[in-house]
Amino acid sequence: MTTATLIYTTTVQAPNSQADVAAAMDSGSIPLDSSFLATLGAVFVSDATATSGTTAVTRTVVYTLTAAFLAAFPTVAAQKSVFFNYFKYTLASALVSDVVATDPEIV
Repeated sequence: MTTATLIYTTTVQAPNSQADVAAAMDSGSIPLDSSFLATLGAVFVSDATATSGTTAVTRTVVYTLTAAFLAAFPTVAAQKSVFFNYFKYTLASALVSDVVATDPEIV
């Protein structure tokens, strides 16, 4: 089974607390629409928000890639290109904060 893992991180800025930013970044506060990805064959698996250190908040979204997706995007580079920055601007706009998207991990 091939999966795509998308990781988005923001740094907490005063006067906000890490807990407040984590709650604001959570899937309950900012739902991400995966319907387009589903039409391509990327099946939603999980969406989790966590804190790290004293100022980082990270949201990790995971998809399973179907045979149809892998046939349409046969190389890892092509697979990554579908996901690169996919939700970055949705999160940044909702949080009114800079959000860093790591290179999508395909395994």
